[in-house]
Amino acid sequence: MEKKPFLLLLKMDMSKAAKEKETTRKPRAIICCVQVPCDEVLHLEAPALIAQFPGVELRMQKLDMSAESFGVNAADFHKASALIETAARAMVRPEEIGQTNIVLGLACTSMSFTLGADAVDALLQNGCPGCLTTDMARGQLGAIRALDLRSVALLTPYVEELSVANATMLSAAASVVNRHTLNLTHDKFITAITPAEIAAHALEVDCAAAQGLVVGCSALRGCGPGFIDDLEERSGKPVVTSTQAFLWSMLRTAGVLDNAHGYGKLFRTAHVHAPRGTPQG
Repeated sequence: MEKKPFLLLLKMDMSKAAKEKETTRKPRAIICCVQVPCDEVLHLEAPALIAQFPGVELRMQKLDMSAESFGVNAADFHKASALIETAARAMVRPEEIGQTNIVLGLACTSMSFTLGADAVDALLQNGCPGCLTTDMARGQLGAIRALDLRSVALLTPYVEELSVANATMLSAAASVVNRHTLNLTHDKFITAITPAEIAAHALEVDCAAAQGLVVGCSALRGCGPGFIDDLEERSGKPVVTSTQAFLWSMLRTAGVLDNAHGYGKLFRTAHVHAPRGTPQG
């Protein structure tokens, strides 16, 4: 049998070592999204956006309960909140903590502002002590501040009570000068709305007094590639959608400041807002 030259063997060994090093390289950041059980949108929209950030690892975990039994209302949000800690713990191995920036976030706008930031943080950090935390409601607020919007028009799919609560939450950052809601009770109805219909509703709620548009709820399919850029071009204003703002908040909290294309003016700013949790080395 022909023997391979020593130098060739050495090069092959070095190539193998390089590949192994590549596969074990520490990620820039790990983005962990806790989803409600009926979420059918985030796993379709998030990977395309995160793919624009090399070295960032995306993880998603749904709350362990029946999607059929989960409605978009305060009672179900509080009932499901007991499962957040377990979902957070399932996404992060103990040995990963402290090795890179890990950010956990609750990927539901209305559940986030219903429970409140302190409660969300406590549940996430109980599941993953020392990790940074945020949620979709804070993503909306941070995005509005980053874009320096003083007034916004708000589109939501919620029942009136939750839509009013969303507007009240946003008023900490900007005046909500116009609002329209679709009065839908479950994610399956919200997700059925097409992106074209979302854009039409958003343009209808727009008004001269609004400096920007906010499209609330992650169940609305408002973060596909190019959707936000197109809506900004048609409206002539910055657009904030729940999933876009959430992922932006997660990335910026993790210290990832790259720009992204196709996702609006928001992803062309490197604004960083104060994260919750303990910064990691």
